[in-house]
Amino acid sequence: MDGTNESVAIGRRTNNVARHSASLWVDTSALGKGQTGWGFGAGLRYIGSWYNYANTKKTGDAIVADAMVRYDQADWSYVLNVHNLFMNVD
Repeated sequence: MDGTNESVAIGRRTNNVARHSASLWVDTSALGKGQTGWGFGAGLRYIGSWYNYANTKKTGDAIVADAMVRYDQADWSYVLNVHNLFMNVD
């Protein structure tokens, strides 16, 4: 049973879903200009705290850094995206 119709689940926070989140992304490319060469991008994501299914354990919030490097050539773009650059493993 997935718990969606259980009366004990009414009023609880959704499992593993943060109430608040935000993101910011910066990219060096100018869209529609037909540029060739290198491009770079970076961003930050804020992920608020969330609860487990039973709402008994709360996970803390986090700020995550992402980066991108791109090379544009004629009709092709080669892109490398890196998510969670500074991963903290306990």
